[in-house]
Amino acid sequence: MSRIRLYLDEDTIKGALIQALRNADLDVITVADGGKLGYPDEEQLIWAAEQGRVICLVFKT
Repeated sequence: MSRIRLYLDEDTIKGALIQALRNADLDVITVADGGKLGYPDEEQLIWAAEQGRVICLVFKT
């Protein structure tokens, strides 16, 4: 079974969350890891899809 590959956006890059996910042996990268800080959500989604990753976006209201 293949592993879920996560890509976390700028609003979810809290250190404790990332560390907890990585400690659970999940494949996680952040926008900072991918060099995509400040890119629009649409470009983030395209990049995540190209990398075979599930993107986790947080929308603030």
